[in-house]
Amino acid sequence: MLKNCNALGSIVTVKAAEPIDTLSWTSQTQLRQSWEGLQWQLSQWLKSDPSAQNAQQWGWVLPVLLWTLRILGLILLAVVIFLLVRQGWQWLRLWSDRASHNQRVEPLEPVRSRLDWLAIAQEAQSRQDYHRAFEALYKALLVQLHESDILRQDTARTDREYIKGLDQIWSLTDKPLYLRDDWVTLFRTHESLCFGGRVLQQRHFDECRAAYDSLAPYLS
Repeated sequence: MLKNCNALGSIVTVKAAEPIDTLSWTSQTQLRQSWEGLQWQLSQWLKSDPSAQNAQQWGWVLPVLLWTLRILGLILLAVVIFLLVRQGWQWLRLWSDRASHNQRVEPLEPVRSRLDWLAIAQEAQSRQDYHRAFEALYKALLVQLHESDILRQDTARTDREYIKGLDQIWSLTDKPLYLRDDWVTLFRTHESLCFGGRVLQQRHFDECRAAYDSLAPYLS
């Protein structure tokens, strides 16, 4: 049983490393085959050349060529390794970016309406808790978008996807295009609070409240 588990673990390990290991093995095999082919071609050429019969005259040529080919092979191998490492780093960064951008927006609390959230925002603002005040303002915006059927609530939708969705919907209406700055301000601020650890000051909240007040009448 233990032997089977070890075998299974080996298979999983091989499969996990298959893409890079296969490319590395293929590159090494091609280099080795090319090297052996050049050696054979060179030996045949030296044997067929009448002037190569004099070993003292041509004895230094083969070692020099062999070392030259070895150096070129090492350079080629280093380039292949560099490209593999760079590609692996790009894949890692892409995966990291996708993981951060796909974090979900907090779900709405169904027991609270848009007016409830606005009241919470006003109360938090009076206590100078601007972070809490903005969160309530942000949720009031999501509730209004949902209730007006402009953008239905989706826990998998990110702030950038909300911006993109509003861009597409707004382009089909006759509503003022300058309002885009307002929803971009609100969603970008929320994104920076979630991922950037931003501290919200009063002037920032005032800007967001003004953006919401300007946008809200057009979301019905």
